[in-house]
Amino acid sequence: MVPNQKLLEIAVKYLHLPVKKIYMEKIESKDVVVVKQQVTKAYNSAEEIEIKSETDLAPAADFLKKVKTVQRLVTQEEKKQLDPARATVDAIRSFWRPMKDKIDEAEKIVKKKILAFDRVQSEARAKKEAQLSARVEKGTMKFGTAVKKMDDLPTVQTAIETDKGAVTFKIERKVFVENESQIPDEYWMLDMVKIRGAALGNKAKGIEPVEIPGVKVVEEKNLAA
Repeated sequence: MVPNQKLLEIAVKYLHLPVKKIYMEKIESKDVVVVKQQVTKAYNSAEEIEIKSETDLAPAADFLKKVKTVQRLVTQEEKKQLDPARATVDAIRSFWRPMKDKIDEAEKIVKKKILAFDRVQSEARAKKEAQLSARVEKGTMKFGTAVKKMDDLPTVQTAIETDKGAVTFKIERKVFVENESQIPDEYWMLDMVKIRGAALGNKAKGIEPVEIPGVKVVEEKNLAA
């Protein structure tokens, strides 16, 4: 059974309508219009505010409280639209995921078979070349004869040409760590989350700050409205 079937049906229906039309229908709700007006009003007020003395600080601080209220309203209205949209997207992805996974797996299966055959062919060619080289070194075969026999060996495939196109082989360079203890320091990444947590500590949980060599805690003044 397809999850969120009703949402999927709605999504398919809407896919036949212009996206802009669907979105405009959503944003024309009364709640959104009210929030938009409050945002515009708050922005204009912010532009007009001037702080030239200490007496101007209190009104500015009060304004920041009002801004927080409007920010919460914006987030709430955004959530009202995003939640159904996310549910619809999840339903569509859930519907198509099994098919995408299956067809991707089909591609992997055939690629593995082609690469396995190519590997066997390459190994056989390399073995034959080594045998011919060994005979030349021993003097049991002339160099020219060995070269001719090597030319007769199956060539290394670089592409598979068909009437429908070509599938090309490519060489990918992969990196593997063989011994972590030998990796130079400059290639290690710092865990800033762990460093920050240890350096700042947590008073609420009774965790004292830790002095870490090479780390400095700097205090910067900011506003919390």
